[in-house]
Amino acid sequence: MFFSLSMPLVLGAVFFILRVSPTGSFPKPLSPEEEARCIKACREGNLEARNKLIEHNLRLVAHIVKKYYAASDEQDDLISIGTIGLIKGVSTFDPDKNVRLATYASRCIEKAILTYTYKSKQTFFPHRHFCIQAPFITRSEAKRMQLGSNHIAIYSRKSKFTGRGESIGNQVELCRDYIRTHFGAIYADQALIYEDEGFSGGDLHRPAFRRMMQAAGSHSIKAIVVYRLDRISRSISDFSSLIEELTRFNIAFISIREQFDTQTPIGRAMMYIASVFSQLERETIAERIRDNMHELAKTGRWLGGITPIGFVSEHIKTVSIDGKSRCSCQLKLIPEESERVRQIYALFLSTRSLTATEVELKRQEVYTKNGRPFTRYSIRSILQNPVYLTADHAAYSYFFQKQAEVCSDLSAFDGTHGVLAYHRTKQCKGKPTVTLPVSEWIIAVGGHAAVISSDVWLAAQSILEHNRSAHKKCAFSPALSQLSIDKTTFSGYS
Repeated sequence: MFFSLSMPLVLGAVFFILRVSPTGSFPKPLSPEEEARCIKACREGNLEARNKLIEHNLRLVAHIVKKYYAASDEQDDLISIGTIGLIKGVSTFDPDKNVRLATYASRCIEKAILTYTYKSKQTFFPHRHFCIQAPFITRSEAKRMQLGSNHIAIYSRKSKFTGRGESIGNQVELCRDYIRTHFGAIYADQALIYEDEGFSGGDLHRPAFRRMMQAAGSHSIKAIVVYRLDRISRSISDFSSLIEELTRFNIAFISIREQFDTQTPIGRAMMYIASVFSQLERETIAERIRDNMHELAKTGRWLGGITPIGFVSEHIKTVSIDGKSRCSCQLKLIPEESERVRQIYALFLSTRSLTATEVELKRQEVYTKNGRPFTRYSIRSILQNPVYLTADHAAYSYFFQKQAEVCSDLSAFDGTHGVLAYHRTKQCKGKPTVTLPVSEWIIAVGGHAAVISSDVWLAAQSILEHNRSAHKKCAFSPALSQLSIDKTTFSGYS
């Protein structure tokens, strides 16, 4: 009898939504005594009592839609569907089950919205056919449904690896709370988590980030939520290309700290502006680090790391002008290992080949400080390291011509001490170490003793550069390529 009146009830639901008090708020909840009287009258078939219960519980519909579906662009439809759930809840409420009307009605409202949200996406259940007779789905049924591209991804990153993961976990929980508030508990419970711990925001070369973008490319997610904008990247170029790619996939990007949402034009514009400041902050930090490195280079101290063969790091205590004791590190020469370094330079100058030097060192049973054979790469590293170079006028002229940043005066190149080069390599997690051009080095005279004369060290650099140029010419020579093809063809028919 009741379900045959579904259409008038829907119209009545719209009437109830618009029927608010003159102050602009919903009617206040009924007192327990008055609510009990209305429930009793409603069970006896009194329509006025039922309408009163519905009217004074409309706040539940607005609360649920605002709390869990605030980001939806179908709020008007959701309010209508939620009101249908409220009508069904009031009409089917049984006070003998020891459940409060507000609790039972809230469940009916949420089930109605869930049913609409998931089943209205199917072609056999269009929106215009949704009515009060429609069967509700439960939350457990919704969890078992395949969401497909309706998953929401949470991305978190921390630059330093500690193994504890407090920062990573906090970011995930904050993002999950945001999803639960704006998209619903289903999306929060089934969010896909991508975590990168110990990776810098300077680039996008991170394993979890790559997996997330693969999921985005396969249309497995509908949105990406991060705690802060710089968790994705501090580079404006990387960030710009990322937003363009996500826009092409029709995937929203949301930063909860800055309250940016790429679903809106103003959100995209503000996100680009924020990324500019993130890059400015990154470049400012890098400049500050370089300035600090420049000042440290003037002291000639060893800043730490793996000590090169032939040296050991020792602590030196000094007393400053204000009477404070300071501790720094300086390289100390190891005579036995330094002889191996001189032997490597002598073999390379005679053979003019890294491979021949490697073979000869193996034949002579000359090994590293760890007892392993020298490889071409370790030999090249020793030959290119200016820590063995004698700091004299020839060395100063070499670095000056290469446009390196020389911090020490010409008078400090006295021909007795060695050279320290800061900012000489670029190290990226998961990638091999790259030696930067000499023009980016910061050169200073160290406090350690030199091992190789400037003539020998500069001659080694000249041979390395010549071999590198000859290798490039061989690689791109058409005549040589044709010659190798002819030889292969000839040997194949012989």
